[in-house]
Amino acid sequence: MKFKDYFNELKRRNVIKSAIAYLVVAWLITQVIATVLPVFGTPDYLLKWSLIILALGFPVWLIFAWVYEITPEGIRKTIDIEPDESISHKTSSRLNKLIISTLTLALVVLLVDKFSSDSAQVVEYGDKSIAVMAFADMSPKQDHEYFSDGISEELLNLLAKVPELKVISRTSSFSYKGKDTKATEIGNELKVSHILEGSIRKAGNMIRVTAQLINTSDGAHEWSHTYDRQLDSIFKIQDEIAAEVSKELKLSLLGEPLKSKTVDPEAYNLYLQANHLTKLTTKEAYIEAEAKIKESIALDSTYAPAWRCLAGIYDTGTYNFSIREPKEGIPLGLEAAHKAIELDPDLGYSYATLASLQELNWDFERSAKNMNKALELLPNDGIIIGTAALNTFGDLEKTV
Repeated sequence: MKFKDYFNELKRRNVIKSAIAYLVVAWLITQVIATVLPVFGTPDYLLKWSLIILALGFPVWLIFAWVYEITPEGIRKTIDIEPDESISHKTSSRLNKLIISTLTLALVVLLVDKFSSDSAQVVEYGDKSIAVMAFADMSPKQDHEYFSDGISEELLNLLAKVPELKVISRTSSFSYKGKDTKATEIGNELKVSHILEGSIRKAGNMIRVTAQLINTSDGAHEWSHTYDRQLDSIFKIQDEIAAEVSKELKLSLLGEPLKSKTVDPEAYNLYLQANHLTKLTTKEAYIEAEAKIKESIALDSTYAPAWRCLAGIYDTGTYNFSIREPKEGIPLGLEAAHKAIELDPDLGYSYATLASLQELNWDFERSAKNMNKALELLPNDGIIIGTAALNTFGDLEKTV
C-alpha cells in the first residue's frame, strides 16, 4: 500500500481523529484528577500512575480504531464491513463533536482554575536574609578553588539551618563569582539584606580564613574577622563564623548552637574535592568524584555529608550520565542515602537525595514523604524547594 493510500485509509477509518480525541480527553482527565485528588489527600503517586495508564492506553486505542468499527449492530472488524455499510462518516462527525466539546470543557477548567486559585504568597524576611558568596582562593598557586568553594558552601548549609534566616541558594550567590559587583547591587538583585564574603588561603597544614558580613543597603561592613589556624580547626572556624553572623543579625538560635560535624581533615579535603567535581556536571567529573568520595569514606566513614555526596553521585551518575545501569546504580544510591540519614537524621539534603532515588525507583509515596522531610529540615533552601516543586506531580497549588 502506497503512503498516500495508507494515509487516506487512516482518515477513512477515523484513526487520526480518534488519536486527537483520545489526547484531548486524556488531557482533560489529567487536569481533573490533578485538581480533585489533592482535595481528598490521596498519595501523589496516584496521579503519576494515572498518567502512565493513559499513556499505555493510547497505542491500544489506535489499534482498536484501525481494526474495529462501532456500528449499530455492535463492534465489528472494519475489513468485514462493506463500504456501503460503513458509518465511518457518522463516526467522524461524532468525533468532531467530542473534540470540540472536550476542548470547551478544558477551557472552562483552565479559566476556573486560573480565577479561583489564590495568588502565591511571598515570605517577607526583612533584615534576616543573606547570600553566602564564593570565598576567594588566595592560596599561593591559586589551586585550591575546590577548598574555598567548599567552605563557602558548608557555611551556607550551616546558616540554612537557622529557621528565621532566609539563605539564598548556592546557584544564585555563586553566580557572582569572579565578578566585580557591588554589595548594594547584589542585595537589590537577590533581595537580601546582607552578604557574607571572604577569602581563604591554604598553605600546607595552615589556613587563613577572612570573613566579612556586609549590609547591602549601604555596603557597610558590620563584622569582619581573620582566622589563622591549622587545617583541622576548619570546623571550629565555620561554627564561629556562623555564630557571629547569627549574633549580628540578632537571630535566636533555639536548642543546640550551630555546630559542624568534625571529620578527619584529609577525608574532609577529599570530600570537598569530590563535591567540587560534581558541580562540573560531566560524566568524567562524576567518575572522578566517585573515586574521591570513596577515598574519603575509607578514611572516615562517620561523616554523613560524604555518604550523601556518594548517594547523589549514584543518582545523577545513573540518571544523567548512564555510568551504571539503574538496576545497579539505584540500590547503591539508596544504600548510601540511608547510611547518611543513619549517621545524621537532621541532614536535609540526605532526604532530598533519597527522595530523588526513590522516584527513579518508582517508589513515589516514600519519595514524597522524604521530600517533605527535607523541606521540614531546610524550609528556606532554594534547591530543595525547587526540587520539591518539580515533584508535585501536577498539583499546581503545592508547586506554587
